Amino acid sequence: MKDVKVVLYPTMGASHMIPMVQLAKLFINHRISVEIAVINPPIMPPATTKFISKVSSTNPEISFNLLPPLSLPSQPARTPLSNMFHTLRANNTELQSYLQSLSKTASIAALVIDFFCVDALDVAAELGIPTYIFYASGANALAVYFPLPDLVPTWDRRKKDVGKTPIVIPGIPLLHVSDTPSLILEFDTEEHKLFVNALRRRTEAKGILINTFESLEHRAVKTIKDGLCLSTRPIPPIYCVGPLVTAAFNIWCSFNMHLQKGEHRLGELSKNVFSFSMN
Repeated sequence: MKDVKVVLYPTMGASHMIPMVQLAKLFINHRISVEIAVINPPIMPPATTKFISKVSSTNPEISFNLLPPLSLPSQPARTPLSNMFHTLRANNTELQSYLQSLSKTASIAALVIDFFCVDALDVAAELGIPTYIFYASGANALAVYFPLPDLVPTWDRRKKDVGKTPIVIPGIPLLHVSDTPSLILEFDTEEHKLFVNALRRRTEAKGILINTFESLEHRAVKTIKDGLCLSTRPIPPIYCVGPLVTAAFNIWCSFNMHLQKGEHRLGELSKNVFSFSMN
């Protein structure tokens, strides 16, 4: 009889690996075996290598599988975000080979991917593996992001004050476009298109795991569960699995607490959260 495993798939960078490891510990506490598939870019960040080594020595029950190194063709200069999306997409072949190999000895119950790894949805669909997205921030931020792909085309980008356009979501304090990450207003850039596409593809997952607990963000959780933040397509089931405390917890907590209090000057906070996730 094959072992049952859950595969976790974070993107590059220690700040993405850290919360995914916390999630791995949660699965293990429920006696669910996990493996973490690690992308092997041309240049592995030293912080990531050090973190993996430390976790492996202190938590031997967490298995890391370093995928074969990527050999990427030379490309025109890209922003770090665009480069990350292209690297993740290029890694699909290696991810598929790894999952196919693992399935010979284990039954893969689910693939849990980082928000930025949305191209892995194509691999999982081809292999028939249920895929869940792990969102390491809270429910308030998630509820704001859900409608953005549909809202962006409705904004009058010719207006100099387009940043003042309100974002009205039931159960969420009033926000404005300027409160979102700055790339949302960079309409013609590649990173804007890639990011908005990633937001749109969230609804393709079988479910979304959120780093929160329902009593902390009950209004936002209800907004998402009731589909009030997105009317054009169904929202997958959401599961509150937090709080998974990481180095980013204070930033996460500050961002979400400001949302719950209804404070509107969130631009700097939201940018800080987004920037932290990219490190």
